[in-house]
Amino acid sequence: MVPLIADLNSVISLGFTNNNDDDDDDDGDGDGMVMITVTVTVTKQLVLVGCLDNRYTEIRQGSYAIILLTNSELNCTFEYGTCGYYQTAEDDFDWTRHQGSTPSSGTGPSGDHTTGTGYYMYIETTSVPAYWTARLASSSQDATDNQGLCLSFFYHMYGYNINTLSVFLSTRGNEELIFRRSQYQGDRWLRATTQFRSSSTWRIIFEGRRGRDYQGDIAIDDISIFPGPCPTEGSNWATDGKFDGF
Repeated sequence: MVPLIADLNSVISLGFTNNNDDDDDDDGDGDGMVMITVTVTVTKQLVLVGCLDNRYTEIRQGSYAIILLTNSELNCTFEYGTCGYYQTAEDDFDWTRHQGSTPSSGTGPSGDHTTGTGYYMYIETTSVPAYWTARLASSSQDATDNQGLCLSFFYHMYGYNINTLSVFLSTRGNEELIFRRSQYQGDRWLRATTQFRSSSTWRIIFEGRRGRDYQGDIAIDDISIFPGPCPTEGSNWATDGKFDGF
């Protein structure tokens, strides 16, 4: 499962959808959704365990999901700033923290991934030259253990002149490419996960590259970095960011 990350003093909205489209599902019929809103002040770590059945009134044994809320400069929803992430000096222009639709038509998301009404980071490609790059880096971190870490985030690449989103692991001046997507990916948020380890201090760098024309906005949201292997396909969190149900 992918941890759900909370900023300090933030309001967390958790939406659980129970789909009963499978023939093997004998728990009832009909789809539904319950929205749980919790106000938390995170100092170290908070684990929520939620249980639902098809009527959302009874606890069904074995039906639960664990959601991890962590206070960390690496884990960021961008609701209250950029956390531990900063604009680097070795690029051509900057990422922009934004709420709602991007200014250009035919490109960019209509809202953030977290709630649909919050903030995200994106590259505005209207007024910059073709193929310029913008880089957003995490703060430097200590070496990982042998188990390594999992980087999870959501990205949006909608527009007919989308170029490339790259993620690098930077260690002692060297950069290793750990994720890359190019070209049009549809008007939707998609989840990316990649595992990494480092024997020295490290940081993560998100690089967005502008395409040939202005319809090339690239956005990212809900970054989390946590110990252990990344979730695999078939876990409770789908690659399109929608909850699969219990």
